[in-house]
Amino acid sequence: MTYANLKENTWLPDQAFPINIFHNLPNDHNVLGLHWHEHMELIYMVEGEAVFDIGNQSFAATAGDILFVNGGQLHSGYSIHNQGVNYYAIVYNPSLLFGSVLDAHHAQTIGPFLNGDLSLPNLIQKTDDYYVETKQWILKTIDEFTNKAFAYEVNIKAYLQLILVLFSRHSSIKLPHNQKNVRQAEMLKPVIIYLEKAFSNKISLEQAAKLVNLSTHHFCKSFKKMTGRTFIEYLHIIRINEAERLLKKTEIPITRIAEQVGFCNINYFDKVFKKVKKYSPSNARKQS
Repeated sequence: MTYANLKENTWLPDQAFPINIFHNLPNDHNVLGLHWHEHMELIYMVEGEAVFDIGNQSFAATAGDILFVNGGQLHSGYSIHNQGVNYYAIVYNPSLLFGSVLDAHHAQTIGPFLNGDLSLPNLIQKTDDYYVETKQWILKTIDEFTNKAFAYEVNIKAYLQLILVLFSRHSSIKLPHNQKNVRQAEMLKPVIIYLEKAFSNKISLEQAAKLVNLSTHHFCKSFKKMTGRTFIEYLHIIRINEAERLLKKTEIPITRIAEQVGFCNINYFDKVFKKVKKYSPSNARKQS
């Protein structure tokens, strides 16, 4: 079995809010099959004892322990003494927490964790200084996702960002002063400003790259690293979010809304809307 064959396509229902939380109650020795994904994963042990293999290390975990799986790390788990295990797995794509490229502070503190320049520690135990706060934010995240009260998405992003801020400021974790991320964020500002103001206009990848004097190859690489999404994905999400707002708040015909947000083909608009939101534009209107 090769590394490529072990990739898991984890189900994250909403491309614009790419997170899912799984409550796992395995009753056999195999707690977590060997796999990897590009997403970040938080594992919170509720009950039982298990060993989790993450990357090239093994970690014994008991109730209350917290494990992090960084994007791309192979991981698996098995129970100790064949006991039942109860744990939550919070799986989210790093793009969930990417802030505006215009925010240099975000790029400097949280950005390095999201783009892979820095890795999270794989195990947090109850004796660690930063355990109590980390557990607090994890439990709040699980509660928000479970109950889905109004604006739960905002709270979930805030709690997960607070975890990264906690690590970035903790004295025992050595972090570089990452000026490279700040420079890249500054470099991409003209494109982000343009997209936020004129997202309905036609703009090609080549035109966007020219705005910041980069080749398309380097532009694509830098844009994905700083936003967590490709240029087209980023543009689509801006357009679809605005379309969803108009569908719910106005009576403008769907075809007209598609044109207003930058889609000249209604079938393509419908396809992209469903891909991003996991439901159709007509269903969005029914929810208004």
